[in-house]
Amino acid sequence: MKIEIKIDEGCTETKIIVVTSKVTEEVNEIVKRLSSEQPQMIAAFKDDQATMLDPTQIYRVYASEGKVYAETESSTFLLRLRLYEAEQRLAKCSFVRISNGEIVNLKKVKGFDLSFVGTICVFSLERNRYLCFKAICCKNQTTVRVMRWKMKKKILMRGLFGLPTGIAIGFVITLIISICIGNGSFYPVTPELIDAAGNELNAVILQTVLCAIMGAGFAAASIIWELDSWSLAKQSGIYFMIISVIMLPIAYFTNWMKHTALGVLSYVAIFVAIFVVVWLSQYLLWKRKIKQMNTLVNKDQ
Repeated sequence: MKIEIKIDEGCTETKIIVVTSKVTEEVNEIVKRLSSEQPQMIAAFKDDQATMLDPTQIYRVYASEGKVYAETESSTFLLRLRLYEAEQRLAKCSFVRISNGEIVNLKKVKGFDLSFVGTICVFSLERNRYLCFKAICCKNQTTVRVMRWKMKKKILMRGLFGLPTGIAIGFVITLIISICIGNGSFYPVTPELIDAAGNELNAVILQTVLCAIMGAGFAAASIIWELDSWSLAKQSGIYFMIISVIMLPIAYFTNWMKHTALGVLSYVAIFVAIFVVVWLSQYLLWKRKIKQMNTLVNKDQ
């Protein structure tokens, strides 16, 4: 193979022309190497000693205890980068984020799968199958205090935004109840609640307050879906228990359900069915994301 370099002072952009009688493996390899950017080496540390890591050596990069680590075949190294900074550095090196706390090297992955409990399973090309949970928890006390403060602030903000949402949900429920009664009238509250509150105005005010509380509770509890150290099953179970504790007493007090064993069981059954549908939609959404990730793996290999 001959290499010729031509100097042209009028040239504004470097251009490479490959002259060949036919396209061979050697030509394809040359084109591939010339068209792809060389991976940038990353400084990593272990036992206070610095080393330069080639991105192709890295299996995954993850956050743990407020720090970011890179895992290779033989060891684990500390990176003095934030996870998003490492992601930016590795963006052109076939790395993909699989959670808020972890990115993996697609060149080291055979495929992904999602268990029914919501755990992402990663199948490695050079290792046995290993389970990769949605993130790793931070245990550093300072980091935990900061995270708790941020979480409390986020819970408060979501709760405030959930107040009007709950009122809107309450209106929809009363609208559905009015339609089910079927006499053409709109019932903002049930007659039983009016009797309990003394008059219709008090009943409407009371129901509005309860609906606002319900909306705030639902919205605040949604922070659970961001706890990436929990599997989808655990998130779903805890969230279901929280919203059940909020929703069912309010529904019973406002007489959205009949005060009989059959009425309570029917309401609970409908409530559970709606939650299952929502959970399955989330599960299928994650399955779709996993399929897209597997497509990226197949393209990259």
